Amino acid sequence: MLDKDHLIDEITSLNPSAGRDWLELFDTDDLRRYLDHLHHACTPRGADSVWHREGDTPPVVMRIAA
Repeated sequence: MLDKDHLIDEITSLNPSAGRDWLELFDTDDLRRYLDHLHHACTPRGADSVWHREGDTPPVVMRIAA
């Protein structure tokens, strides 16, 4: 399993607009989930392209900076 720094490195390689300081606010499970979502978003869309949201994740989320 990747540690937090490796997860952040992979995320920023796929999404350069995600700031490292902002990503540091999330725990490793959240980062892994987001990285999985980014990998899925990079695949071609079609009938076989299905994103399964985990049951503990609401469909719409936001984060307010402290």
